[in-house]
This record gives sequence, C-alpha cells and structure tokens, in this order.
Amino acid sequence: MQVGYSFLIGGMCTIVLLKTGNLIYSILLHAVYDLGGNLLQIGGGARWDTVTVILTVLIGLVVSAVMIAVLLKIDPMETEKFYKMKEGKISDEHDQN
Repeated sequence: MQVGYSFLIGGMCTIVLLKTGNLIYSILLHAVYDLGGNLLQIGGGARWDTVTVILTVLIGLVVSAVMIAVLLKIDPMETEKFYKMKEGKISDEHDQN
C-alpha cells in the first residue's frame, strides 16, 4: 500500500508543479495529504479492512488515469522552464536571445 500512496502523492505533486510552476502548491498539497493520512491513523494504527483497500485501489486508479491524461497533454516546452537557468532565475520563452 505504501508504494501506491507514494506513487499517488508523487504524481499529484509533479502535476501541480508542472501546471502551476510554483513549488509552494506542491508543498501545500503534500501537507494536506499527510494531514489526511494522520487523521485516519488516530486511535489505532493502519486500517487494512476490505472496504479501505478497495476504496484506496479505486481512488488510486482514477487518480492515476487523470495523472496520465494530464501528463500526455502537457506541452514539452512547459517543462523547459525548470531546466533553463539564466542569471540565477528561471527563464521563460520571452527571455530567449
């Protein structure tokens, strides 16, 4: 289950970063995700009943499908801003010489 959770939060944070270009939104998403996980843990540890596992798998499949669809639609040029550095700042298409 931990591999699934890690995949989901990693994918969600990646998409948020790619779409917004702002790391703070990914940090906030991760904080909310962790808070939600901690709320479930109050009073007794991990829940491994059938309903929890089925819901987790179904939600994971839906989120995975959405992540894949979003990643396929992202223009590769959108990701260039994360790799091109110019004078200590991230450059965009308007900064090209």
